[in-house]
Amino acid sequence: MSIEVMTLVWKHYPDGGSELLLALALADHADDDGSSIYPSVASMAKKVRQSERNIQYLLGKMVKKGWLEKVQEGGIIEGRKLATMYRMPIERIPPGTVGWVQTLHPSEGCNPAQARVQPSVKKHTPVCTPTVIEPSKEPSKPASAFALPDWIQPDTWKAYEEIRKKIRKPMTERARDLIIKKLLEMKQAGQDANAVLEQSVMSSWPGIFPIKADTSPAGKQQPWWTDDQATLAKAKELGVSTNGISWQQLRSKIREKIDSGQTRH
Repeated sequence: MSIEVMTLVWKHYPDGGSELLLALALADHADDDGSSIYPSVASMAKKVRQSERNIQYLLGKMVKKGWLEKVQEGGIIEGRKLATMYRMPIERIPPGTVGWVQTLHPSEGCNPAQARVQPSVKKHTPVCTPTVIEPSKEPSKPASAFALPDWIQPDTWKAYEEIRKKIRKPMTERARDLIIKKLLEMKQAGQDANAVLEQSVMSSWPGIFPIKADTSPAGKQQPWWTDDQATLAKAKELGVSTNGISWQQLRSKIREKIDSGQTRH
C-alpha cells in the first residue's frame, strides 16, 4: 500500500467514477515508486464492485492514457497461473498536471510556480486546463459499441461500407446509426433490408432507398439481387457456379463478375 501513489491519483487522475476507483485500488497495491502492481482481474473486480470484463476495459484505458504500464504479461508459467504485473509511472506526472480534483476545486494546486500561498497574500483566480500525462494528450472516450442487427447479413453490410469508401463517402458513426434506423423502418414496412443494401451496392449509391419493380419495356421484374430465382437466372447468364455456396456468396460472386466486366458470350 502506497499513500504517496494514492495521493497522486486522488489529485491528478483525469477521470472519475469506476475508472478512478480502479486507479485507487491499483495504487493501494503499489510500492512508493508505483511498481509491483499485480492483483488479478478477479480480485480487482471484487474490490471495486465491477465485472471482470469492465475491469479489463478500464485497464486498457489506463494503459492508453499512460497512467499504467504493463511490466510483465500474465499467464501459466511453469505450471503456475500468474497475474499481469503493472506499474504507475509516477515520475512522469508533472507537479502542474491538473486532474479531477483541481477541475472541481480550482482554488487548489493550479499554480505550480507557487506551491503554497500564505493567507496574507491575495490569491489570483487560477486558470485550470485539464490534462493527462503522456502518451495520451487528452482523456480518451470509450468508443460506442456497434452490433450489427441479426437481420442484416454481415457480408452485405461489409459490401455496402466498401462501396461508400470507393465513392469517397465513408461511413461515419452518425450515418451508420441513421442507416440502421432507416433499414429497420423499411423492414417493418415489408422491404427486404438486405436487398435494399444490395441495391445501393449495385448502383454505387451512398444512401438507401426502397426496392422498386423494374418498369422497363422488358417487363416488370424485381432486380436480380432481390429474388432467389432472378439470382439463379443471373448466375446462369454470367456462367457463375452455384455449387456449395450460400445465397449471399452467390450474389457476391455475381457482383464481382459484373464489376470485372467478365460476362459470358
